[in-house]
Amino acid sequence: MVRNDLSEDLVHWTKGTYDEAYEALLSICFDGYIRGGNRGVFTKENCVCFTETPTETFHRKTIGNLKPFGVRVSKRWAFSEGALPVIYQPASHIENLADGIKWRHVDFSIDDSEQRRNYTWQREWRIKVNYLYLPKDLTLIVPNKLWAEKLMSDINEENILRGCEDNMDLGYFYTHRPVLSSGFTILWLDIN
Repeated sequence: MVRNDLSEDLVHWTKGTYDEAYEALLSICFDGYIRGGNRGVFTKENCVCFTETPTETFHRKTIGNLKPFGVRVSKRWAFSEGALPVIYQPASHIENLADGIKWRHVDFSIDDSEQRRNYTWQREWRIKVNYLYLPKDLTLIVPNKLWAEKLMSDINEENILRGCEDNMDLGYFYTHRPVLSSGFTILWLDIN
Protein backbone atom coordinates (compact mmCIF):
# COMPACT_ATOMS: atom_id res chain seq x y z
CA MET A 1 0.00 0.00 0.00
CA VAL A 2 1.42 3.38 -1.00
CA ARG A 3 0.86 6.21 1.48
CA ASN A 4 2.14 9.77 1.18
CA ASP A 5 2.60 10.07 4.96
CA LEU A 6 5.06 7.15 5.22
CA SER A 7 8.40 6.54 3.59
CA GLU A 8 10.44 3.52 2.53
CA ASP A 9 13.41 5.36 4.05
CA LEU A 10 14.43 6.59 7.48
CA VAL A 11 16.17 9.90 8.17
CA HIS A 12 18.51 10.80 11.01
CA TRP A 13 18.21 14.62 11.34
CA THR A 14 20.92 16.62 13.11
CA LYS A 15 20.14 19.37 15.60
CA GLY A 16 21.24 22.69 17.01
CA THR A 17 21.72 25.89 15.04
CA TYR A 18 22.16 25.56 11.27
CA ASP A 19 25.94 25.71 11.70
CA GLU A 20 25.92 23.13 14.51
CA ALA A 21 23.62 20.83 12.54
CA TYR A 22 25.86 21.12 9.48
CA GLU A 23 28.99 20.36 11.53
CA ALA A 24 27.24 17.30 13.00
CA LEU A 25 26.41 16.08 9.47
CA LEU A 26 29.98 16.71 8.36
CA SER A 27 31.28 14.76 11.37
CA ILE A 28 29.03 11.82 10.45
CA CYS A 29 30.42 11.92 6.90
CA PHE A 30 34.05 12.12 8.03
CA ASP A 31 33.67 9.43 10.72
CA GLY A 32 31.57 7.08 8.59
CA TYR A 33 29.11 6.43 11.41
CA ILE A 34 26.36 7.98 13.52
CA ARG A 35 27.13 8.01 17.24
CA GLY A 36 24.32 6.74 19.47
CA GLY A 37 23.03 8.86 22.33
CA ASN A 38 20.71 8.29 25.26
CA ARG A 39 18.77 11.54 25.51
CA GLY A 40 15.10 10.62 25.82
CA VAL A 41 15.86 6.89 26.12
CA PHE A 42 14.17 5.53 29.25
CA THR A 43 16.86 2.90 29.89
CA LYS A 44 19.72 5.34 29.16
CA GLU A 45 21.09 2.91 26.57
CA ASN A 46 22.68 4.48 23.50
CA CYS A 47 20.47 4.54 20.42
CA VAL A 48 20.52 6.13 16.98
CA CYS A 49 17.18 7.75 16.19
CA PHE A 50 15.43 8.15 12.84
CA THR A 51 12.08 9.32 11.52
CA GLU A 52 9.96 7.58 8.91
CA THR A 53 8.15 10.81 8.07
CA PRO A 54 8.85 11.54 4.39
CA THR A 55 11.82 13.85 3.86
CA GLU A 56 9.84 16.28 1.72
CA THR A 57 7.20 16.90 4.41
CA PHE A 58 9.20 16.81 7.66
CA HIS A 59 10.64 20.30 7.36
CA ARG A 60 7.73 22.30 6.02
CA LYS A 61 8.34 24.08 9.31
CA THR A 62 11.56 23.51 11.23
CA ILE A 63 10.48 21.91 14.47
CA GLY A 64 12.51 22.36 17.65
CA ASN A 65 16.19 21.63 17.40
CA LEU A 66 15.92 19.31 14.38
CA LYS A 67 17.33 21.05 11.33
CA PRO A 68 17.20 20.09 7.63
CA PHE A 69 20.59 18.35 7.66
CA GLY A 70 20.43 14.59 7.74
CA VAL A 71 21.33 11.12 6.60
CA ARG A 72 18.68 9.07 4.79
CA VAL A 73 18.96 5.28 4.69
CA SER A 74 16.74 2.48 3.43
CA LYS A 75 14.20 1.31 6.01
CA ARG A 76 15.00 -2.28 5.01
CA TRP A 77 18.70 -1.74 5.69
CA ALA A 78 18.00 -0.07 9.05
CA PHE A 79 15.65 -2.90 10.04
CA SER A 80 18.36 -5.43 9.18
CA GLU A 81 20.65 -3.51 11.56
CA GLY A 82 18.10 -3.73 14.39
CA ALA A 83 15.96 -0.61 13.89
CA LEU A 84 12.41 -0.77 15.19
CA PRO A 85 9.61 1.77 15.68
CA VAL A 86 9.43 3.24 19.15
CA ILE A 87 6.48 2.50 21.42
CA TYR A 88 4.50 5.63 22.32
CA GLN A 89 2.74 5.09 25.64
CA PRO A 90 2.18 6.72 29.03
CA ALA A 91 5.14 6.48 31.39
CA SER A 92 3.01 4.44 33.79
CA HIS A 93 2.83 1.65 31.19
CA ILE A 94 6.56 1.07 30.85
CA GLU A 95 6.50 -1.72 33.42
CA ASN A 96 4.27 -3.66 31.01
CA LEU A 97 7.21 -3.92 28.60
CA ALA A 98 9.82 -6.65 28.80
CA ASP A 99 13.19 -5.33 29.97
CA GLY A 100 14.76 -6.10 26.59
CA ILE A 101 12.53 -3.62 24.74
CA LYS A 102 12.21 -0.77 27.24
CA TRP A 103 14.76 1.21 25.17
CA ARG A 104 11.96 1.63 22.59
CA HIS A 105 9.61 3.42 25.05
CA VAL A 106 8.73 7.09 24.44
CA ASP A 107 6.57 8.92 26.98
CA PHE A 108 3.19 9.84 25.55
CA SER A 109 0.39 11.90 27.05
CA ILE A 110 -2.26 14.04 25.37
CA ASP A 111 -4.02 15.33 28.47
CA ASP A 112 -4.14 19.02 29.37
CA SER A 113 -1.56 18.85 32.14
CA GLU A 114 1.86 20.47 32.05
CA GLN A 115 3.28 16.95 31.70
CA ARG A 116 1.81 16.63 28.21
CA ARG A 117 4.19 14.79 25.86
CA ASN A 118 3.28 14.01 22.29
CA TYR A 119 6.11 13.27 19.87
CA THR A 120 4.12 10.96 17.62
CA TRP A 121 4.63 13.40 14.72
CA GLN A 122 8.27 12.28 14.67
CA ARG A 123 7.34 8.69 13.74
CA GLU A 124 10.53 7.65 15.46
CA TRP A 125 12.56 4.50 14.89
CA ARG A 126 15.60 3.54 16.97
CA ILE A 127 18.58 1.24 16.75
CA LYS A 128 20.17 0.30 20.08
CA VAL A 129 23.85 0.79 19.25
CA ASN A 130 26.83 2.92 20.25
CA TYR A 131 27.98 3.48 16.65
CA LEU A 132 25.96 2.88 13.50
CA TYR A 133 28.31 2.52 10.55
CA LEU A 134 26.87 4.02 7.39
CA PRO A 135 25.61 1.80 4.57
CA LYS A 136 26.49 2.00 0.91
CA ASP A 137 24.43 4.32 -1.25
CA LEU A 138 23.08 6.64 1.43
CA THR A 139 21.60 10.09 0.88
CA LEU A 140 22.86 13.23 2.61
CA ILE A 141 20.22 15.92 3.05
CA VAL A 142 20.86 19.66 3.23
CA PRO A 143 18.52 22.69 3.10
CA ASN A 144 19.47 24.06 -0.32
CA LYS A 145 21.95 24.12 -3.19
CA LEU A 146 24.39 26.44 -1.38
CA TRP A 147 24.68 23.97 1.52
CA ALA A 148 25.07 21.11 -1.00
CA GLU A 149 27.97 22.91 -2.67
CA LYS A 150 29.57 23.60 0.72
CA LEU A 151 29.20 19.94 1.71
CA MET A 152 30.81 18.71 -1.53
CA SER A 153 33.64 21.20 -1.11
CA ASP A 154 34.27 20.16 2.50
CA ILE A 155 34.20 16.45 1.61
CA ASN A 156 36.60 17.01 -1.31
CA GLU A 157 38.94 19.07 0.89
CA GLU A 158 38.93 16.36 3.57
CA ASN A 159 39.73 13.70 0.97
CA ILE A 160 42.71 15.74 -0.24
CA LEU A 161 43.92 16.26 3.33
CA ARG A 162 43.63 12.56 4.10
CA GLY A 163 45.62 11.73 0.99
CA CYS A 164 48.31 14.33 1.72
CA GLU A 165 48.70 13.22 5.33
CA ASP A 166 49.15 9.57 4.47
CA ASN A 167 51.13 9.82 1.21
CA MET A 168 53.16 13.06 1.21
CA ASP A 169 56.43 11.12 1.18
CA LEU A 170 55.39 9.33 -2.03
CA GLY A 171 55.40 12.60 -3.98
CA TYR A 172 51.85 12.40 -5.28
CA PHE A 173 48.34 12.90 -3.98
CA TYR A 174 46.35 9.74 -3.36
CA THR A 175 43.22 9.58 -1.25
CA HIS A 176 43.53 6.95 1.45
CA ARG A 177 40.35 6.07 3.39
CA PRO A 178 38.22 8.56 1.45
CA VAL A 179 35.12 10.08 3.01
CA LEU A 180 32.07 7.95 2.17
CA SER A 181 33.98 5.85 -0.35
CA SER A 182 31.00 3.56 -0.94
CA GLY A 183 28.97 6.27 -2.65
CA PHE A 184 26.37 8.81 -1.66
CA THR A 185 23.81 11.22 -3.07
CA ILE A 186 23.13 14.76 -1.88
CA LEU A 187 19.53 15.95 -1.75
CA TRP A 188 18.72 19.59 -1.15
CA LEU A 189 15.26 20.61 0.03
CA ASP A 190 15.01 24.19 -1.33
CA ILE A 191 14.63 25.62 2.17
CA ASN A 192 16.17 29.05 2.76
